[in-house]
Amino acid sequence: MGFAQRGLDRIEPVDECLLFEPHLQDLADVARAAGELPGVTDLGLLVGERKGAIDLRVEGGVTPGLRKRAEQLLQHRIVAASRWEGPCWGTRW
Repeated sequence: MGFAQRGLDRIEPVDECLLFEPHLQDLADVARAAGELPGVTDLGLLVGERKGAIDLRVEGGVTPGLRKRAEQLLQHRIVAASRWEGPCWGTRW
């Protein structure tokens, strides 16, 4: 996760964003701890008052490995859903 500069393919890694509310930073930490998410080209974080969702944009088909990781994200107390275009695990957001 990090910042992208227009016109460049490189991402400048960011471990902590001072603009994030604490709950959003916690959700970002959970997403980062999930490790490699095969086929994911973009990741969105959506937060509510107590829980959040991790929205994955996938290039190509969804692999069994990605499906398993998306389901594992629900084990964290602050993740209510993980989804990509179509399938959703947990509560729909």
